[in-house]
Amino acid sequence: MKNCDQWTEKELNERNELIKQSALKLWPMPTTNFQLKISENEVFGLDEETDYANVKIVSYSFMNTPYKLTKRTWKEMYIGVVRALYELDAAPICQLIAGDRTPLEKILLDHQEKGFSQFVEGVYLYTLTDNWHKIHRLRDLFDFYGIDQSELQFEVGTGARK
Repeated sequence: MKNCDQWTEKELNERNELIKQSALKLWPMPTTNFQLKISENEVFGLDEETDYANVKIVSYSFMNTPYKLTKRTWKEMYIGVVRALYELDAAPICQLIAGDRTPLEKILLDHQEKGFSQFVEGVYLYTLTDNWHKIHRLRDLFDFYGIDQSELQFEVGTGARK
């Protein structure tokens, strides 16, 4: 430093490099063979016994049609699948709404109530429930419609537990 006549950016950068090289001689950079594992998402079917608690859903596929989820929530998927069933054939859902309030019929109404979300004009689905109940109600609806449960696939973030 005492041999330097001026301290411009050039001299500061040179001094910085000298200090860096000295430090690296005293404390060499550690080496490692660590490689970051990049996990792929997993796909499960409605017909599989999987615990979806605390698992993020990425997308789903219904009858070979893929659906991306903007909010990536199970509620969004649940509403989307029931809407797709309704668009496929509205009669079974209308039959359930007009029914005598069996457990499956209690998830569908023709008017707004707390915990229900509208999925088509004038039709509401009970969505204030956990993932386990959403999955089981979808299984019940697929059975009611006579649709094979394997027609619904979920893409979830890694960490789903069987």
